[in-house]
Amino acid sequence: MNSINTYVRTLDIINRYNFTIRKKYGQNFLTDRSILDRIIDAAELTKEDAVLEIGPGIGTLTGELAGRAGKVAAVEIDTELIPILKETLDGVENVDIINKDILKLDLRSYIADNFGDRPVKVVANLPYYITTPIIMKLMEGGYPFKSITVMVQKEVAERMCAGPGSKEYGALSLAVRYYSNPVIITQVPPGCFIPRPKVSSAIIRLDILKDRGGKVRDEELLLKLIRASFNQRRKTLVNALANFNGLSFGKEEIREAIEKTGLRADIRGEALTLEEFAALADKLSAGCQNIKGDRVPSEEENGMEKKLSELVKKLYKKEVSEATNAELYHALLSLTKELSREKKVIDGDRKVYYISAEFLIGKLLSNNLINLGVYDELEEILGHRVRPYWQAYLLGIPTLFIYTLVWMARIAEELKAKAIELGAAGPYTSWRHMFW
Repeated sequence: MNSINTYVRTLDIINRYNFTIRKKYGQNFLTDRSILDRIIDAAELTKEDAVLEIGPGIGTLTGELAGRAGKVAAVEIDTELIPILKETLDGVENVDIINKDILKLDLRSYIADNFGDRPVKVVANLPYYITTPIIMKLMEGGYPFKSITVMVQKEVAERMCAGPGSKEYGALSLAVRYYSNPVIITQVPPGCFIPRPKVSSAIIRLDILKDRGGKVRDEELLLKLIRASFNQRRKTLVNALANFNGLSFGKEEIREAIEKTGLRADIRGEALTLEEFAALADKLSAGCQNIKGDRVPSEEENGMEKKLSELVKKLYKKEVSEATNAELYHALLSLTKELSREKKVIDGDRKVYYISAEFLIGKLLSNNLINLGVYDELEEILGHRVRPYWQAYLLGIPTLFIYTLVWMARIAEELKAKAIELGAAGPYTSWRHMFW
């Protein structure tokens, strides 16, 4: 296989296949040989290893991995890149190209069927837009990974490694440390990619912990405590836990557990280490009956869900129960349910809320802004008038067009801001739901 880790060779392949780089897939192709070597060296590969690569692109990293490891599985979501990969990896027999979405791939079955007893390592240049969901799937899935060595956005790498008290410290930091030992290998400037990203990157390695046994008595409670703490990170830990919907401990009970853990009664959650969260969870788990299970939605929440269900049906103009619509339908339902609970978003990836807001606006556009039934629900969510004033129609078609674009942009931003301000507060018990 000819080397393709240069700017000229990468550009030649892109142009020859008339390939259009897709922003929605977060495609940035690495062209710097020295950075490629740093990734490979950090992964510490041997011929005994099997490697899972996510987002191989045109195969720049894949070929190098194949030369060091015994077997490589390259998972690529973009169908248009498959012919390119088949060319650049022509003759490389230990690579399996998989045209699937990594979040939907049954990794457990694939690893069992194809990797056998080989040590498995993840090595990848991850798409920035979906880094957190991928990382959380890899870590919480219980897969037999020895390590995860990936290129991510620099700020995300810093959040993964952040310690208590820093502004970067949050639920993601604790989740990563619960499953692994993270270390940043090196930073990578934007000029090392085609196209050039707007942010700097970093290579980070997560050495997966073999045994988490004994860390905490009740993992579900630990997750809830962390979530509650960063849901309202500027409040004291006592108030944050007492106000969280998924818990029903009284303030005195929480204060007593905090003091027994050896912490100050006025401490904030952002100051606790993972070990301190685990110790607090163990203290509180003695009163495990006080933890709520699946909370029964209030009449208000049920009413909001029903209204949004009707709204979604109006937007789709067809049944929302179809498999192709189920995911967005759930996201939209969740968005309005969380709005009604008036809880603040935790520190984490807010992608699902952006998707919900943008999808809603897109559907409004497709309905030509005529569906007045939609305005009613939007006004209820945002708390003020959103429909265009009728006087705009007297200004003529060109002016009306500009007015409409400005109006739509304003409502889109308001929906996004509302989602961020009042979002994520569901009774989830999975790390992944803390971020997306």
